[in-house]
Amino acid sequence: MFFVTTQCVGVILSDEYIITAARCLYDDKKKAGSNMLIRIGYGNSDTALQKMVNVRKVTEHPDYNNDTFENDIAVLQVQKMDLEGMGITVAKVYQGTIESGSAATAIGWGTTDNKNSRSFAKKLKKADVYIGDDDACKTYDTTYFKGTFTSNNGTTICIDDSKSVGNGPCIGDTGGPLVITVDGEQQVAGILSYQGGPDGSTQCAADGGFDFYENLSNQLSFIQSETGLTL
Repeated sequence: MFFVTTQCVGVILSDEYIITAARCLYDDKKKAGSNMLIRIGYGNSDTALQKMVNVRKVTEHPDYNNDTFENDIAVLQVQKMDLEGMGITVAKVYQGTIESGSAATAIGWGTTDNKNSRSFAKKLKKADVYIGDDDACKTYDTTYFKGTFTSNNGTTICIDDSKSVGNGPCIGDTGGPLVITVDGEQQVAGILSYQGGPDGSTQCAADGGFDFYENLSNQLSFIQSETGLTL
């Protein structure tokens, strides 16, 4: 978890690389500097027990669009972290097919109260969510956002909040992982980019709302070119 001027979440790829949403690097369309602090959870999901590390380099996707949120991903290189014995699992990227209606897990420290935008969770939360129907997601995205969603196997993965009312990502979860379990192994399919509630409202995890995640399987070349990692 880290802060620029707001809270976001990141995914640990190695002892010195983290990925998050590129939009987390902006405040009112202005990009933040690289001298920020990132708060990393070292073996404990309680934010009060997390250590702090400095960012060495920030690289957003070269084609990121801060209006449409296309290519909403950034790689953060941090001071080398000692992950051994900390209970931290380095993320593995899911590269399979995304099926509408299938189960997934949203993870983060975002707000837990729709009426309080600063009600950030003190301990890591997980929510069982479900992949939305392509057509329903496309209709919502076109109506309330820029209409860049094409299908769950395109650049963005869509979650239908009506299938898990009361459970789902919210403010402060941007950049956080969408996890799919394969043969007992948790793999990261996407990172939270943007979301909307019923009729385009900001209400989270409500009937009529949708959440859109950057599909990491479509960003492997960017991630590998910036980190040198084999995912």
